[in-house]
Amino acid sequence: MRAANEAASRGFTVPRTLLGRVRRRLVPLTRGPQITARHPGSCDERYPTIALDRLRTAPCVRDAIERTYSRQAPEVSFSTGRLGVIIPVRDREHHLVELLATLGPALATAGIEHRIYIVEQIAGLPFNKGQLFNAGARCALECCDYLALHDVDFLPLKASYAQPDRPLRPFGACFHGEGRRPLPEPFFGGVVLLPAADLARANGFSNQYWHWGKEDDDFLLRVVLAGRVPCFDRAGSFREIEHPASRDHHPDGSPPRSGSERRALRRLYLRNRARFRDMARGLQDPAEDGLSTLPGRIIARREEATMLRLLVEPRGMPE
Repeated sequence: MRAANEAASRGFTVPRTLLGRVRRRLVPLTRGPQITARHPGSCDERYPTIALDRLRTAPCVRDAIERTYSRQAPEVSFSTGRLGVIIPVRDREHHLVELLATLGPALATAGIEHRIYIVEQIAGLPFNKGQLFNAGARCALECCDYLALHDVDFLPLKASYAQPDRPLRPFGACFHGEGRRPLPEPFFGGVVLLPAADLARANGFSNQYWHWGKEDDDFLLRVVLAGRVPCFDRAGSFREIEHPASRDHHPDGSPPRSGSERRALRRLYLRNRARFRDMARGLQDPAEDGLSTLPGRIIARREEATMLRLLVEPRGMPE
């Protein structure tokens, strides 16, 4: 935990040269070279790095990404520590019951000391997964060595929750319905394991992504710009619980109640895409938006054996 606290006190370390005051239209987004290289001499085929060649970024951001990837460690290593599992939810109690019935026994069988943080959002606002993750992380960083950022609709089929030495997506395959779901590239969501210090170094998630879209891509870029190379486990697999949620639906899968509500959700989705484009241009400073600046507040908490349930009110909803 000392490492996490030191990283948090230092704050985010992206070079300020990325944050020049320039007009958005003057910072083109381009695809970079295939950034997939492992450390020279590495033969760690089970845990390849996540390729970022399809991520459209400005040249200054791409240069920072390439510098990070050029100094990565040769192989992923694992150790033993206390795990904090953070699960953000809203109107998904049936999914939560199914996940806990699978996850709890799996962690117990693996002998992993853990604590589960169920972070529930109050009703009445669009979902803000980033603020829920940040609220849970503030509690988990007090006593956990590493974290699992866990969507409620991802069930482990074959997965290791051991403590990695870097950010790791613990699966290479995801099944949905009766078939295998193709993963978009780059993909850094569903379930992510990472040392507590790495989350603090990246300043957690952005607090500004409301409803659906791009919050996971933003977090991936934060992690890489903070100097960490994300990997994934080819041998791991998860099943995604079926639900009809999309950018035009609420998190519980229910459709908007009116045309105006549908249009409002669509505006939030487009706003998220615009915000991520600014992040990819180097126009957003993660030090000014994230774990250290969480606007939401915890309004209730309840202990349940190895679990802590939090009720959170996100704040900062755009007009």
